[in-house]
Parts: sequence; structure tokens; C-alpha cells
Amino acid sequence: MLNIVSFSFKDINTRGGENEDTLVCDVYFQDEILWHRVVIGTKFWQDLRALCKEYNLGHMFGKMDLATLKILLSSNAD
Repeated sequence: MLNIVSFSFKDINTRGGENEDTLVCDVYFQDEILWHRVVIGTKFWQDLRALCKEYNLGHMFGKMDLATLKILLSSNAD
């Protein structure tokens, strides 16, 4: 599990080939599930950032990008 402020990424699984892993996990906000078995990729990251911006939570992520998130998630894989 990985926590970023009020967000939790749980049940993280890595799937894929040798050069390109796909990360799949459940995403919670304050212990309430937002997405179940979501694939972490560009579209997910854009959707999450847009949601945070809409609720004035964009500052929570600072300058974190998708590559950094993937590294953090893969290092916290179950």
C-alpha cells in the first residue's frame, strides 16, 4: 500500500513483460474507494489530477509525475 496525503493505493499488482510492466491497484480517498482495479497509466494520471484540481486538491501531488508514481507503486507492490 502507498499513501499520498489522503489517497491510498492498495492491492498493487505488477503485470506485463520484461520491459513494460502494467500496474493495477485500487485507489481510495480517505478510506473510500474511488477506483477498483484501475490500470495506472497516462489516462488514469490525467483523470486523477483533473479530479484533484476540481476539488482544489491539486497541491497534494506537487510536481509528481506518472513515472515517479509508477516507481513508488512498484516499490510498494504486494
